[in-house]
Amino acid sequence: ALAIDAFLSIQEEPERKERALKYFVQTAAFTAMGEFIAAKLNAMEGPVRFLLPEGGVSALDAPGKLFWMPDANLALFAAIEKNFRPTINRKLIRRPENINDPAFAEALLAAFKEVSAAAAIASNSTLRSTF
Repeated sequence: ALAIDAFLSIQEEPERKERALKYFVQTAAFTAMGEFIAAKLNAMEGPVRFLLPEGGVSALDAPGKLFWMPDANLALFAAIEKNFRPTINRKLIRRPENINDPAFAEALLAAFKEVSAAAAIASNSTLRSTF
């Protein structure tokens, strides 16, 4: 009954209807994008670290900014996590910062160094096995 009442009240208020439709479309689009990203990540066999910036994916996607859409980010990240298959080489890392935050950059650099070291070790062992 509550769902019907909520639906009817949305139908009577065009502005609420438009907001509800926009929210649904954004959430569906970001969910699809998350599924696509996870599928691409799952196809990778080498060392991979994928960092999720919970504080926003751009300078304008931050609290108080023009494109701050925490629900859309949540849908994106939830879809990635739901479909992502972690392995010893493939890891998903949640970070609380915005993608442009210096702390996020430091975490990204640390992940890059970890991946680079793992790739170098794998490359050296491959070279040794071919001789």
